[in-house]
Amino acid sequence: MVAKLHERGGFNYKGERRFFDGRWLWTWYFRPAGCELFVQYNLLGGVKTRKADVEFFIDQVETATKYYEETLAKQGDVAAAKGALAVAKAQYERSLQPDYDPGGRTNNPGKVSRVIKANFRLVPDAEARLQYAQKIAAALAIGNKRCS
Repeated sequence: MVAKLHERGGFNYKGERRFFDGRWLWTWYFRPAGCELFVQYNLLGGVKTRKADVEFFIDQVETATKYYEETLAKQGDVAAAKGALAVAKAQYERSLQPDYDPGGRTNNPGKVSRVIKANFRLVPDAEARLQYAQKIAAALAIGNKRCS
């Protein structure tokens, strides 16, 4: 289902609803009116973010614009993503060593298997983050403008 695109104060915003763990969760995204890329907005501390919270935030144009630009700069940082990929590969290689000890003890059953499973996901997750960063960086390089 396509989310309805709302407009307010020079920004476009939309909310997407997902059913998770027995309840509906909303994820809110916004962007300046002429830009292509959306940025996710959440309240700090795990507090439920409502439509009124997003509207209040984008009414503060300077703060919202600064948040938008800083978030895209972080997401489009290809050098940081490549560094994270190198760290993930090193951690994965270290976990394959025969003397690797993930630190599980008798008071934490299942920790060893959880750590090993997480290590197998490190490299694919880092590669996906690198591809996403390259996509964001490419969009920023051409100006982040909508073609419509």
